[in-house]
Parts: sequence; structure tokens; C-alpha cells
Amino acid sequence: MAEDFQDDPIVTRSYTLHYLIAAVLLIATLFWALWDEAYGQRPWKRYQEEFRARYLSLLKTTRSASAKAEDQIKEDPEYKKLDDAAKYQDRDILIVGGGDTAIHAAIALSHAARNRVTLSYRGDHFQRGPERNREFIETAEREKKVRILRHCAVAAITPDSVILDVNGNPAEIPNDQVFILLDDDASVEFMPDTAESNASPAVTLS
Repeated sequence: MAEDFQDDPIVTRSYTLHYLIAAVLLIATLFWALWDEAYGQRPWKRYQEEFRARYLSLLKTTRSASAKAEDQIKEDPEYKKLDDAAKYQDRDILIVGGGDTAIHAAIALSHAARNRVTLSYRGDHFQRGPERNREFIETAEREKKVRILRHCAVAAITPDSVILDVNGNPAEIPNDQVFILLDDDASVEFMPDTAESNASPAVTLS
């Protein structure tokens, strides 16, 4: 019986090379199938990568431009006025003056949270500055965002109120801050130390 198996090709012949070739072909087929699945059958992936690269480049450019524009806005005088005004909230504020600076300050401070703004003006009608600013302050007065006291002068400042002379009649209003902005070219700094009085005794203004 042993002699019968000596000529059997299954027993006597090696199939190592065949198995190796089959394994190589299988692996090659696997890699080809993966590549074809990812790229061969999806040509839009190349466009997707190109779009992603261009979009990232655009974002970098836009961020740079946005940062530059933001810096320019922060340097703008109007932005600085609004930024200063935002520091005051829920205050009784008196602004003395009738020029452009006083009008801008009154409008900006009236937009801050719950501020009660009073504008003291010696005259009757606002005549200085652009017409647009006069319209703004008159609109704020109609909407009761700013109280305008005409023919008014400051007589004295106490720690928590201001004594005014309105048409020759004395009046006292509650107050936390006073801004004296009599000059159109006054600084945009809303609260110079010399314009605010928190001392105990009343301060009389000439």
C-alpha cells in the first residue's frame, strides 16, 4: 500500500509556489480594490482636497483682513466714544455743553444700559455742529432717552446731586457723574478728573 502513494502527485509534489503566487495576487487585488474604492470610483475626492486647500487659504486671508479691520475700528474716534460710554451703566449723568462733543457724549451715554442722561445747555436751540447731530439729539429728547434743560447753568455740585439754575429758577437733580464739555474740540475722554466731583462739600461753579 505504501508503494501506491509514492506516485501520487498530491503527496509528492510541492504547491508552495502556487500558494505564494495566489497570496500575492490576493494581496494585490485587495490593495487595488481599496484604491479603486477610494479614488478610482470617486474622482470628486481630488476636487474635494483642492477645495479644502483653497478654502483654508481663504480663511487665513479673511482672518488677517478681519483682524486689520477690527484694529482700524478700535482706533476710530466714534468707537472709542461708544467704548467709553459703555463703562457707565445705571447712572444719573449730567453733561454740560451744547457743542458737538457734548451732543455725541449725551447720545452715546443714553445708549448705555439704564443711564439717565441730562444735557444742560445755556441756549435755546442747538446751532453749532452738523444738522445731523442736532437731529439725533432732538430725536433722543423726543424718545425720552435724554433730558435737555435749556437756558440752564450749573450752580453747584454735591456728592449725589447737582444744583442748577433753569431760567432763573433753582433746581436739584440726582447725579453720579458730571461731564463738562464746553468746547467743540474737547477731548473724547468722557470723565476727566477735574470734571467729576465726589467730595463731601458742595462745589460751587462760577
